[in-house]
Amino acid sequence: MNTTKVAVIVVVTFLTGFFTHKYSGPKEEVVGWKPVYKTHADGSVLEGSTQELIRFLRKGYDLRLAWGWKKEDKSIEHLADPIWIAIINENEVIVHLDPQVLSRVDWENQSANYADSSLFDHEWRVAISTNGSFDAVWYNRVTNKVHRRVPQRHTMTWMINMSGLDNNSDSNPLFLTK
Repeated sequence: MNTTKVAVIVVVTFLTGFFTHKYSGPKEEVVGWKPVYKTHADGSVLEGSTQELIRFLRKGYDLRLAWGWKKEDKSIEHLADPIWIAIINENEVIVHLDPQVLSRVDWENQSANYADSSLFDHEWRVAISTNGSFDAVWYNRVTNKVHRRVPQRHTMTWMINMSGLDNNSDSNPLFLTK
């Protein structure tokens, strides 16, 4: 075999291996929390879709919500895992967060505390929807009365934990019997 044929075979073999590995090799696996739906405080969609979120929820993926606010020199970010999730009319998701006895934030020391014991009877509850609604109430557990209700709007990020589940599992509506 002459030198030219050997050189061509080596180059073709190298390029074939390079392109085969680069374009058909294993795809990078997404692990951890992935934002799949995000809305602006006015409710408009910034990224993703409720249908993608619903597809992951029906497959059993864990959900986490994130939101926050910034005013002048103060900002706070919240992350919460819902305790209850509902899919309404196959196109909206509503969640409830775990009731909380909220602490006070000491902005100067950047810490939280329960120094105000008058708040111990009050529980914070919230219902959040993919349509942008965020309805928060402070409920007095002793008197069974709503102490304060504050409907609000936030930029919301709905994240799915991509670890550990088979993405090929069933994503049909959960009320179907197959």
